[in-house]
Amino acid sequence: MKKHFKLFSNCILVNGASRSSIYDLQRRELFLLPNEIAKIIERLNNKESIHSIKEKYKQKEQKMIDEAISFLIQKEFGFLCDYDDYELFTEMDLSYSVPSKINNIIIELDDFNIDRVQKINHLTNEFLCQSICFIFYFEVSVTQLEGVLELFRDSKTVGSIEIMAKFSNNNEKVAIDRLIEKNKRLDKLTFFNTKGNIQNSDKVNYLEYDFKNFSFCGGVSESLFSINQNKVLESINFNSCLYKKLSIDRNGNIKNCPNFKTSFGTIDNLNIDELLLNDDFTHIWKIKKDDIKVCQDCEFRHVCTDCRAFLDDYSNIKSKPLKCGYDPYSNEWSEWSTNPLKQKAKNYYSL
Repeated sequence: MKKHFKLFSNCILVNGASRSSIYDLQRRELFLLPNEIAKIIERLNNKESIHSIKEKYKQKEQKMIDEAISFLIQKEFGFLCDYDDYELFTEMDLSYSVPSKINNIIIELDDFNIDRVQKINHLTNEFLCQSICFIFYFEVSVTQLEGVLELFRDSKTVGSIEIMAKFSNNNEKVAIDRLIEKNKRLDKLTFFNTKGNIQNSDKVNYLEYDFKNFSFCGGVSESLFSINQNKVLESINFNSCLYKKLSIDRNGNIKNCPNFKTSFGTIDNLNIDELLLNDDFTHIWKIKKDDIKVCQDCEFRHVCTDCRAFLDDYSNIKSKPLKCGYDPYSNEWSEWSTNPLKQKAKNYYSL
């Protein structure tokens, strides 16, 4: 009989303050478990035999360990093995790297500035950029959107485009559906300031809110969790929101995020090589979830998004995201915006 247990390398154990998680990166699933079981899994994964662990527990707890291991095997999180088998299974490389100078660009626009969009197109090739998010704070026609997307049709680097735009009654659903079908790089299209309830589809969302600036961003919720190998590895090694991200605000200023006050020149005088040597710009890339207060104790930290623009403690760049209502110590979610402890920060950011 096999005397040892080992997690599959694609199953990542993440410890939290009150409970832990297993991220199954192949199936993109997350499973919650007690910290005591997580500690036993760590010991098993470190080549300690099932018998040697169980003998330190009472009979009732031994039964619990057997049931936990059976469950983990049933869920295909791991398998029974012999001691010598450990060397046959390579651990997953948890490092993360991308070849691009800038991997993600956000651009805000107050009017239809096709020249600026063309400049972005040229920059994506120079940066080897993989994704772009356009935010139009005005009504945009389907024809204008087609013009934007056409510029990136032959791009050899951009694989994902997201667009947010103010809703226009002149944009018919048939034309929008045709736009989605024709442009495979368009991953998500969001219209805001809609009138009435309009049915969402796989790639098209309709929101009643009227966004005036980028302060709508930075929210944390379970619906935004991403159990994706690239995102988890990015989170383990770098900031899960801002790593290799460049933002161009509505005035053409270069920033880490449109919500940041600090800018690093404008799109018209951008020198990417100088920018990447500027530690004031790149230092925030290195702030990982394991470095952030409260987040470092959360079992969801590596599937969760991050925000450095709105913080619980605005004087501490490593403070918990303001718009997170989860407490990893009680394992409870609450509405962040009504939390009295967050009101001072809300006022500071004028939210």
